[in-house]
Order: sequence, then structure tokens, then C-alpha cells
Amino acid sequence: MTDITTAIHWWLCENCTEHEDVFARIRSLLGHFFACANSLHMILAESPLPHVESYSAGIKSSGKYGVYIINQLSPRDFFHLRGILALAGDLALIIERIEELSHELDNNKLSSLLESHLPNMKKYRYARNYFAHFDERISGNMREHGVTGELEVPELGIKFTEDAEACFYLGFVGDTLYYHDKQRHEPKPSPKTLCLSKSDVSDIFDLVKDLYNLLTSHAIHADSYPPSDIYDLD
Repeated sequence: MTDITTAIHWWLCENCTEHEDVFARIRSLLGHFFACANSLHMILAESPLPHVESYSAGIKSSGKYGVYIINQLSPRDFFHLRGILALAGDLALIIERIEELSHELDNNKLSSLLESHLPNMKKYRYARNYFAHFDERISGNMREHGVTGELEVPELGIKFTEDAEACFYLGFVGDTLYYHDKQRHEPKPSPKTLCLSKSDVSDIFDLVKDLYNLLTSHAIHADSYPPSDIYDLD
């Protein structure tokens, strides 16, 4: 959509008058953000992920370095999943950088808007990074990111006993991705889930719509833009 690039330019002209060094960086990042958002919206609107039927693997693990991948998706569906996770994770990373730069603007409208959405976006960054470094999760130190001790994942039908050590699991059931990982702010690895149904990823497009409405509200060369509901998924 070319309209949003025009809106980005004129909105920043109103709010970056004393920060020319910030102008070019934020303008480029915002343009890339909407390019990713438009691609993700197209993917989800045209072909959402398949709903995988519930399945119980019936696994009880008490050993070391067990690797369990449940309901492995078809190549086409896995390609689709990776595309969604890559774009959603990129959006989270881009918006974090924009939020950092936004504090140098002449008003706090942009930073306040982004700060309200950042907590919801982190889960997409986590899942993106998990798959981006999937090789490290398996070939590296499985103790750092794997399951050690008692843990049950009933949705996948897996139960790790107290003797389990440095184990690995990954599964997709219904619309939800199940995995185990450690984030930098966490003392130890923990179970993670990410639901990718249309209703659950609507928080991404709540951010997109709020940001779109802000940027198209510029007074310099005010114009008529399409309504933000172009980013609805229904």
C-alpha cells in the first residue's frame, strides 16, 4: 500500500523537525514494518494454518537427551508456519527498534502507543528466534533450553519424570504450537505456547491498526486514507 508510506513521511515531518538523524531511520523502519504487516495479513487472510486434530503421543520419558516431535506438519504446512512466525517475529523486533528511536521525537504519541503493545508482541519474537536457532537447540547444550525434571504436556501426550534430563519436545495441536525454551530474563527453561488462530493473532493487527490511525492523522498535506479496518482478518 503506497498510501501509508506517504502518511509516514508527513507524520514524521510534523514530529521530527529537530531530529533529522532520527527521521530517516524511523521512516525506513516504519515502511518495513508495514511491508511485513501487509504480507502477514495476506497470508492469514487467504490461507490460515490448518487445524491439527488433537493427538496423544502417550510418551513417558525418564531418560536423557530424548527428542520428541509430535504432529510434524507437512512440508507445505511447515513452510506456511515458518512464514507466519518469521513475519510476526520480524514485526516484534522492528517495533522494538522504532519504540527506542521514538523517544527522541518531539512528542510521545508514538512511544506511548508502541509501549502499550510491546508486551503482547514478545511471544512472537520468542517463537521466531526458537526456529531461527533450531539447530542450536538440538546440536548445542540441550540442558540450557531443554526439559530437566518432572513436566507434563497433556496436549501432546508427553510426561517427563523427575529423572528426565536435557530433553526436547515440539508439537502442534489445534492452532497452537507447543515448545520448551529459555529466555534471557528467565532463570531456567519453561514451557511455551503460541496460538496462531485468526482470533489469537488479532493482537498483531490491533497494533498495526493503531499505528496506521496515528500516522494517517497528520495535518501537513492532510489526505483521505482507507479506514484501518482494511487490516481486519474476517
